[in-house]
Amino acid sequence: MKDKVNDWFSFSRASFLVLPRVLMESMDDEWQEKFVELLEQYDNTFDDGIDGYPIVQLKGDNGKMKKMPEWVLNYRHPDKTIIEGKRK
Repeated sequence: MKDKVNDWFSFSRASFLVLPRVLMESMDDEWQEKFVELLEQYDNTFDDGIDGYPIVQLKGDNGKMKKMPEWVLNYRHPDKTIIEGKRK
C-alpha cells in the first residue's frame, strides 16, 4: 500500500501535486468532503518545514513560459462553460 502515491505519479519527476482550485471547487460535495478530510489529516500529520512556498508557472510545448489562463485564476467567478468543457 505504501507505493500507491508513487504509482500514481508513475515515471514523472514531479515533486509536488498542483491542482487548479477552480476545478476542485467544481467537484461534487462528497468528493470535496473527502478531499478536505485528507488535507486535514495531512496537515495534522506533518509540519512540512519548507522555508518558503512554491510558485506555479506554465510552460508551453516550446518550453517557454506562458500566462496562466484567466479561467484558472478566477475561482471567485468561475467560467462554468470552460469548466464543463474540461470534464472527461
